[in-house]
Amino acid sequence: MKSAIAALLMLTAGAANASQWTTLAQGPVASLVYETTTLKRHGTHVLLWVRVNYTQPRQDITGRYNAQMWRADIDCATDTIGFRGSSKLLGGKIVYAGDLQTDGDVIQPDSTFYTVEQAVCK
Repeated sequence: MKSAIAALLMLTAGAANASQWTTLAQGPVASLVYETTTLKRHGTHVLLWVRVNYTQPRQDITGRYNAQMWRADIDCATDTIGFRGSSKLLGGKIVYAGDLQTDGDVIQPDSTFYTVEQAVCK
């Protein structure tokens, strides 16, 4: 199951890298972007890719990376988010793909995903 999700993330991430990314915030440490060409709306839900690009590479237990990407499902009516996968990239190549599956997490004000929600739920 994990290998199927990792393969899907790799294929989608490759397509997403060739797509249209819109910048929501940019600072000295990172920029926050979301992908607009594959964004899907279903009622009050918005399914999209979100990416944080770091100006300097980072290191954690999963390895070295300079970007993180999530497949997110935002419910604009309830201010909640679910995740359908995550990955970390280094130089545009996936170095880690995680089986992140959540539903109904409350989006906290002034958080990264609050910024995304404000942009896509207008």
